[in-house]
Amino acid sequence: MEEHQVLADAPHEPLVIGLDVRDTDGSENGKSINKIVFIGTDGEILNSYQKSRLIPLIESNYIRGDGQIPSNQLELNGKTIKIAYLICYDSNFPAYIHRVDTDTDILFLPSWDWSSITKIHSKICQTIAIENNIYVLKPTYDG
Repeated sequence: MEEHQVLADAPHEPLVIGLDVRDTDGSENGKSINKIVFIGTDGEILNSYQKSRLIPLIESNYIRGDGQIPSNQLELNGKTIKIAYLICYDSNFPAYIHRVDTDTDILFLPSWDWSSITKIHSKICQTIAIENNIYVLKPTYDG
């Protein structure tokens, strides 16, 4: 985590980073955490989100988040925008997506896509953007 704070300090730009936090010390009974951290221009972690809608069976080794969808305001080219973040499969639940603040401008939605799921995820992102009048930024494992 410290290396990401150094990255945020260097360019003086905010970062949204997806992390797969492994339980290396056994404190979580071997379960991992899939999360996003939002790091501000001063290198401080301003917010984080832990994936709340886990894929049955595939993600049984992960700890489920509390379902709170965070948001932050960000100054970008003299304009204030509001960002929110979810992770991958969270986007497959329309009722959950509707919990994103209505004044959000950009939804960050990172995922680990693979060739057979990319088209489906793309369609879901288009639907989310249209239904919620929001930009969706979806960085993926393979770009």
